[in-house]
Amino acid sequence: MGPLIRANLKHHARRYTATVVAAAIAVAFVAAALVFGGALNQGIRDQVAGQYTGAAVVVSPDYESAEWPDLSEAVGIVENVPGVTEIYVSSYSGIELDRPDNPWLSAATIGGQRLHTQTLESGTNPTTTTEILVSDGVAQRYELEVGSVLTAKNREGNPLDLTVTGIVQTKQQSIMVSVADVFFTNEGLAAASPGLQPEELLAAGDKAELSSEEQEDLATAVRAALDEGGIEGAVVTTGHDATEESLKAINTSSAALTLMLLLFPVIAATVAMIVIGTTFQVIFRQRERELALLRVIGATGKQVRRLMVMESVAVGLVGSVIGIVVGVLGGSAIASAGGVVSSFAVALTSVSITQVLVLLVTGTLLTTLAGFRPALRASRVAPVQALAGRPETVAQMTRKQVVTGVVSGVLTAVLGGATAYLAFSTTDPDLKMERFPAVLGLAVLTAAALITLLSAVLPLITRAVGKWGTSESYRLAAVNTVRNPGRTAATGIAVFIGVTLISMVTFGAESLRATSAAALDRSAPIDLVVSAPPAGFTDKQLSDLEAIPGLATSVVVDGAPARIEVSEGSEVFGPEGTLVVDSGLDSVMRGSAEALSDGEVLVPAWLVTAATEGSVCVEDTCADVTLIPSEGTAGDDRFVVTPPTATNMGVELAPTQVWMQLEDPGQYADIISQIQESGSDLQIEGAVALRSAIDQIVNILVMVVVGLLAVSVLVALVGITNTLSLSVAERSRENGLLRALGMTRKQVRSMLSWEALLIAVTSTLLGLLAGAYFGAVGFMSLPTGVSESVLAVPWVQWLIIVVVAIGAALVASIVPGRRASRVSPVEALAAE
Repeated sequence: MGPLIRANLKHHARRYTATVVAAAIAVAFVAAALVFGGALNQGIRDQVAGQYTGAAVVVSPDYESAEWPDLSEAVGIVENVPGVTEIYVSSYSGIELDRPDNPWLSAATIGGQRLHTQTLESGTNPTTTTEILVSDGVAQRYELEVGSVLTAKNREGNPLDLTVTGIVQTKQQSIMVSVADVFFTNEGLAAASPGLQPEELLAAGDKAELSSEEQEDLATAVRAALDEGGIEGAVVTTGHDATEESLKAINTSSAALTLMLLLFPVIAATVAMIVIGTTFQVIFRQRERELALLRVIGATGKQVRRLMVMESVAVGLVGSVIGIVVGVLGGSAIASAGGVVSSFAVALTSVSITQVLVLLVTGTLLTTLAGFRPALRASRVAPVQALAGRPETVAQMTRKQVVTGVVSGVLTAVLGGATAYLAFSTTDPDLKMERFPAVLGLAVLTAAALITLLSAVLPLITRAVGKWGTSESYRLAAVNTVRNPGRTAATGIAVFIGVTLISMVTFGAESLRATSAAALDRSAPIDLVVSAPPAGFTDKQLSDLEAIPGLATSVVVDGAPARIEVSEGSEVFGPEGTLVVDSGLDSVMRGSAEALSDGEVLVPAWLVTAATEGSVCVEDTCADVTLIPSEGTAGDDRFVVTPPTATNMGVELAPTQVWMQLEDPGQYADIISQIQESGSDLQIEGAVALRSAIDQIVNILVMVVVGLLAVSVLVALVGITNTLSLSVAERSRENGLLRALGMTRKQVRSMLSWEALLIAVTSTLLGLLAGAYFGAVGFMSLPTGVSESVLAVPWVQWLIIVVVAIGAALVASIVPGRRASRVSPVEALAAE
């Protein structure tokens, strides 16, 4: 049978090409995910273990004890233990740079000769509290060099002038392990972060590598010294044990990360199985006469079935080998280019031979399973019937299909309704968290019922849509989609799954963006607030601020320094800040302005919990007012009144602040720079940076997930191309007859294009509707904690999806349409 299998594969190579491509894409995606996940996990493990490199003893707080020890008091004790030659105080904090975007840099202590050693690209280690090392990334980002002075603020807001003494050469770090941007001496970090306590103490022994027994002996000595020194609540472990505990803690996260990375390849593999199964069905259907001849010359049905299964095995093996090679090389290239590992060669070793063999067997097995049912069906066709030919006609739904459609339709409605009820019927975050597993399970069942329903009715939908057309090519294409309803349904469902997942993600992301924006509109409706210096604004400053490009609107706000006074018993208290007058402020605020009447003042909400009546005072002039809690317009140092209220107080007001709304929040850094050019003593605040950050996070999330899911759509489009190509070969006599009856080559090509469009666009539109439903259900079931969730449709992204589907369908029909139109009527009618 071997020679026959090789001959068949060679003879039908063109027909099997698309099957190999679909299998190769799916396997390559899985292989790339395994390589990237393995490299990422290995990088994490190396870095986690690397933090204890050279450490013989690790001292950390006992987090389960009632009181944690101050490890700074243990430093001197551990240093004096015989056998300890070096100690590293592990402390982490941060500083805020005095720059327009107020970036926050993580800070740590410098290492020694054997513990947490930094490799210097240039310069020397710091020796004083105002000297630091900076990472090469920070140096490049802020154009720093040895000798540069970095102006920053500590955690308490006090200014720091830090001199760069060296630049640290850093490797690209894993996304799951934090790396410091700047490095202080122990005393320097303590000065920059008052009250900071060490997280761990690492101690090195008198040799570079101590055995487990030697480390345990040293740990015993350290425990005794700490006990003698009165340090309670400290846990002393060996370096070996600390490393193992850290690796155990990271294993769960690594497994979860791998599963997450494999989720999208599994989706692509599922779509590929559908495409491959449909392809085998058409290929074996076209070869019925050939298989019947084998039966006539003595082959049994079992032998024919085994022949086709073995061909499926060969196709799956070839596709899996190609996919593994492409996936391993591609995944290694991505891992090394992204800095997950140090080199391409290291990335190649992150996937084991066992994983490769399992993937090879799995890819081959799944391809074989996809071809088994078509092989079984083809082997059961009687030789006489196959030799006589089975012309395809417009298929009618069988009773079984009708029952399947009705039952799956009812299940889709019931399950979908139950899922929506659980997702939409509560806003309580705790209840949402309890319901989430049920919502997820019901959503999966709803999707399964919907796919089953579409497998029965999708060809009928394409036929119904086809009745709206007027051209003969369009109407023939609609009829062709129901010539083989199973093939049309399988091809369309493959597209439907990919589009549903992409539209679901984009719908959820757009809803997240809209909900976050609405929450910010309520709690922080002002993009930027520029406060005047002590001497007040100059006329030039006001004109410059209002003329800054990139502002949608801006308002100069009159006000004066003020305080709010409320009484609680005999005690009078309240915040101090700026009284501002609400004169057209709603024009610059995002969202609706908060209602305010004369005799009222908007104050921070916490103040109203103490009293609802109070006084607003400007110097010695006070007025009794009603306190109104504000969500975002007012703040701890900003109080808002109406113009009549300010007039009745009789106080002198002056331009105190400028409120701004930006056209594009993403350009806030440039606008802040222009504001500071108007005066270095201007104070700037606002929520625009947070608004921009949310947009960036959502955009990155969408790009990454859509990029991963696009592989599934690519596999589905391969299925469309394959289906059309096989349909051309299958209907060669029919196409020849159409040509003989007067249909032009252009009309034949048009017929194939319309057939591809009907399948692709119908499946895409249904996928968008399903994606909106699942996206809404998924988003509403998340415990976001906001009082009002906003569902938003990403019309632009969806328009792009439809355009891509149309373009891809037209591209998929080019080669099959050209092949069908080039065959002469005589040759086509003479074909078997």
